[in-house]
Amino acid sequence: MIDDTQSAEQFLPARPDKKPAPVDATDCPAQIAITVNPDKHGRYRAYVEAEQEPLCVSRQPFLDGARKLLGRGHDRRTILVMRWAGAKEWALRGPLEAAAKLTVDEHNGTFAKWKPLSRSAVRPRIAKSADQVLSGAARRKISAREHRRESEASTW
Repeated sequence: MIDDTQSAEQFLPARPDKKPAPVDATDCPAQIAITVNPDKHGRYRAYVEAEQEPLCVSRQPFLDGARKLLGRGHDRRTILVMRWAGAKEWALRGPLEAAAKLTVDEHNGTFAKWKPLSRSAVRPRIAKSADQVLSGAARRKISAREHRRESEASTW
């Protein structure tokens, strides 16, 4: 419903005899395109089209890729465009900032607000020092040697 203060012309398509207003290029956000390939175990490899190394390997490459690109220092207004490998048309697109704030709720398959994992809640995957790596490898070697000795002793 149009009230008295609004003009009906604002709801009609532009007339062809009127030229559109010029677009200021400084207001247009940049665009980054990523191509996504299926990987193993329900994950996907996302590549920025001009790069050889994958941007990320993820179950949600569009959203995780947006966080990676923001981490690299790209403008939050930059438009991220995702295409499946071999496709000409885009599958997903949106501003980096909006995509980075989302995750996929795996229970119902909808978007949800993203929360970073606490570093204290997750055990580190990398040993803190070379001594820990060597001591862990040495322990495995010793336990394997002891296992062989026990199995050889039981066969005599």
